[in-house]
Amino acid sequence: MHYIFSSAGLLFAGALLAAGAAHADSLSKGNIAQFSFDGTAGNSYEIGFNAQNTCPTSASKSCCVLLVNNGAQQPTSGSFEQAVAAPDTSVASVVVDKASDGKISAAIYAIENCEYTPPSIVAIRATSETLQFGSGNGQLGESYSAVPTTQTADGGGFMLRDISRRASMEGINDNPNAGQMSDTSAITARRVFGYWSANDLFLSDNPKDSDGVYNTSAQSELLDALMNSGKVYDYWQSVLGFNSFDNNSATMDALTNAPFPPAPATFCGEVIPAGSLYNAFWNGYEIVFTPRDFTSARSGNYYANSLAAALDVTAHEWGHAISDRAVNLTYARESGALNEAYSDWMGVAVELANGEDNWTMGEGVALIRDLANPARFGDPDTYQGENWQPTDTVSCSTPDICVNDYCGVHTNSGVANKMFYLLAAGGTHNGIEVQGIGADVALQIATDALHNYWTSNVDFAGAKAGMISAAANYGDNAVEQTRKAWEAVGVSESKADCNGGTIFGKSCGSSSGGGGCALGNPDGDIDPTLYLLLLLALVTLVRRRIV
Repeated sequence: MHYIFSSAGLLFAGALLAAGAAHADSLSKGNIAQFSFDGTAGNSYEIGFNAQNTCPTSASKSCCVLLVNNGAQQPTSGSFEQAVAAPDTSVASVVVDKASDGKISAAIYAIENCEYTPPSIVAIRATSETLQFGSGNGQLGESYSAVPTTQTADGGGFMLRDISRRASMEGINDNPNAGQMSDTSAITARRVFGYWSANDLFLSDNPKDSDGVYNTSAQSELLDALMNSGKVYDYWQSVLGFNSFDNNSATMDALTNAPFPPAPATFCGEVIPAGSLYNAFWNGYEIVFTPRDFTSARSGNYYANSLAAALDVTAHEWGHAISDRAVNLTYARESGALNEAYSDWMGVAVELANGEDNWTMGEGVALIRDLANPARFGDPDTYQGENWQPTDTVSCSTPDICVNDYCGVHTNSGVANKMFYLLAAGGTHNGIEVQGIGADVALQIATDALHNYWTSNVDFAGAKAGMISAAANYGDNAVEQTRKAWEAVGVSESKADCNGGTIFGKSCGSSSGGGGCALGNPDGDIDPTLYLLLLLALVTLVRRRIV
């Protein structure tokens, strides 16, 4: 992970600290103290520290943060691999798995004036022995067995840190999972307690459970985030042939209990109170869920569960990670609509593969979209048809988050969603019959197109052309059904040549526009805060979100 921030000063402490060092040191705000440890290949090292003073008036809720790199490169406040803190004076720790002999580098950074016990190695264990399995229940009552955890010492507690998808962990401790993750990658779930405003970074700890049985309300959120992320990874491996979202074994981090916005924000003329929005999002390096047992300060709506409970929402956010790394689709006009649509496709495909037979998003928690029937939520199902928001440079000259939803990013995704539904499940739309080829093959074609044919500014015509090219690898019928699915939603061959001109006797994108700051509330059961989160995208850490 890379964060940009300059320290007020830099202190060096190069000595190796033995486990059990207990003297307290201090740092003034903006300063950093650095440390290093020796590591041996095949071992896991738990590096821990604890603050000696609390910051009750600070949004961070911790005066100090521990930064760690797995290597000789010293972490700074602007560049580090792992960060951990605790909301009080409890010990906060991270685990570093060494794939080769070498240094582990650590630092304490003072968010506020900080007193702390220097970091030390609190446990060492062979990595193959740290993989343990627990159990517990999710927010919706799902019973999870074989929950992958990390235990660095007998009696030392269990972290929700999954290394079971590593290639080297196959068959270890009756591991039921498989994967190709590297020996330094993991899937993690952590609980947010504070916010490091200078770095736009949520602060979290790595809470341990004493017996590996997760049965509290807070733990149920964490379990959902961890287990659903594991299901997404398994789908990528088995269906797409991908090893994490970058196809290069990236660690998958999920955060729960994150207040959003983390601090009060004024946007589009409205003051948004801290922690008043309910949602989920991808921020460029991890997926984040706002809390469960949540009452919106804006709408008064109550949500018993966080969106981590919804497998399709979790897959949606990880879908943003894939598209972000592949081509980083521009978040405006038709490329922005494709950005949202691709993540919805991922969401329903992962759910279908896990036995959930539906084409909606967020069911069971907060229903927000319907790929089979986009009009149910006020979205168009036909290019430039009813509910379409203009995307051409004449009717929507300037994409604006407050005025036009970046020229219809969320609304117009309904067209691409209807296309995917037809391609996967089949059906007749606008008089064109499509024979379904299955969600897995449809997503394989879309993912191939995303990586090999789409550009960052691709429009619907380009998306269609790219998917037709990608479908050639799946046979003539796949090509034909891909073409028909796009044409059934109105993206015909003639539209490929439309660039601000006319088609069928009308100007491109001539349908009525709309939208102010609030993006609308098409269903009375849907909290308008689900739509308002979009409005904060440019002034906070959020880069991708579910709505």
